[in-house]
Amino acid sequence: EPASTSVPSQSPEPFSLAEWEAMLPIENYSCSFEPWELTLWEGVNWPEEGLVLRLGSWSGTLQELADRLGITLEELEALNPDPRTSPSGDTYYQLQIQAEPYMLPKIPMQKVEVHVKDVMPQFQELYRFPLPADLDQQAAAVLATAQCFLQDHYGLHLGIEPAERDPDTGYYTVTEGALCTRYSQLEEYLGCLFTPEYYEPMLGGPTPEEWKFSFCYYQGENDTINFTMGDSGSNIERCGTVYTQPEIQEDGSILFWQLNLYVDPNGFEGYGEGRTYTPAEAVASPVRLVPTETGWRVAEYSLPR
Repeated sequence: EPASTSVPSQSPEPFSLAEWEAMLPIENYSCSFEPWELTLWEGVNWPEEGLVLRLGSWSGTLQELADRLGITLEELEALNPDPRTSPSGDTYYQLQIQAEPYMLPKIPMQKVEVHVKDVMPQFQELYRFPLPADLDQQAAAVLATAQCFLQDHYGLHLGIEPAERDPDTGYYTVTEGALCTRYSQLEEYLGCLFTPEYYEPMLGGPTPEEWKFSFCYYQGENDTINFTMGDSGSNIERCGTVYTQPEIQEDGSILFWQLNLYVDPNGFEGYGEGRTYTPAEAVASPVRLVPTETGWRVAEYSLPR
């Protein structure tokens, strides 16, 4: 759990939602808010007996993580006898971080709906994001809008449509009617959502002369946006997401944890048709918002997978 120093909500230098929305270099954007009762997905039971708690990723050593958790290295290794690592071996994935069952937090929630142009009504549900109620409107709006961008344009999918593909180079170029049509506009928009450290890797600068697949956007001639389209899947065993209580940290940032819930793959037969499941594990990843002179920005966040 993050260490709190005060009750969260307002930025140390409050910046209103209306002021922040007026900064956005896009058209036909707004957010709406409503209270929301914490529930899991349809057909998913609340894990009253607790569940396995894992950390999504860890880039330090196991000793450093054990010290952070307040347990011994031997206890951590016993929980993870065969840990998953990156090819380079410098990142660990899905580490179990406590032996006893973890009890999911139940905190007040709100639902934030992001309204962007040209979204068909049947898809509007994809733009409704349950978030902790203690986030003020600008903080909740920037996080929901960041989730929206990552979901549609940099995560599950890479690309901004409509776009046309050049058969000679292999690059797609964003055309009129898209969320952003100019590279400088996209850079400005990302700067309204994320910290520079977060969004700069999304931007690749001038388009390489030779086709090169890279998970980023390039600047084409006349400030156009070029990209190589890509998609990635998600885990069908995921059955919901909850959050811990947001807390203001000593550096002024807001920190809390996203807990993505998964059913046991053994015996999982898909949702629907009267089937019900109870989550078996929760995978934690940090969410951090930092204050700036023009409102909160997302510094840490990972899409549920």
